Amino acid sequence: MDDVGLFFPAGGLKKSWGAAVRDFATFNLTLNLGKGKSLTFSPDWAKRYGKSNTVRWQCPEDPPNGLELSREGFILGGGRIGTHEFELQRFEEVKKDAVELAEKVAEYRDPQGSWLLFRYCVFPKLSFLLKLMGDAIPAMVWAEADDTLLSAFRKGMGIGHGEWTVQHTL
Repeated sequence: MDDVGLFFPAGGLKKSWGAAVRDFATFNLTLNLGKGKSLTFSPDWAKRYGKSNTVRWQCPEDPPNGLELSREGFILGGGRIGTHEFELQRFEEVKKDAVELAEKVAEYRDPQGSWLLFRYCVFPKLSFLLKLMGDAIPAMVWAEADDTLLSAFRKGMGIGHGEWTVQHTL
């Protein structure tokens, strides 16, 4: 099973890991202990000290076999959970892929084909991520991604900048 992230309460790492192994075994599943597939993260490991807010990491010293401890976060279902930088990096990766695809689709120059490609290939990339990480990414960053995709969409559909209007109704 890929991308299994385990989030442990303070002090419960080994106990929770053992319980997860037993739970998976009841479904004839095993935890994938491949590199990068069994990361764990807890914000309790980052302790802030003093007025300078210096971060000192207090990760468990002896993790169970095959478990990788992460100071940044972990991946669950394609979304990232952890530090803001860790989450933002994933968003930027997906946005870059979506924008590259949108620019290629915009060159297609067939409105019906472009619409279908945007609808079923481009937009779902960020829509899925929005469901997973919507509250972790600032609205300004989402707005920038929307503007970029809207520009490519208008180009692909042959709609001029002045022709596209947005009406707000109360």
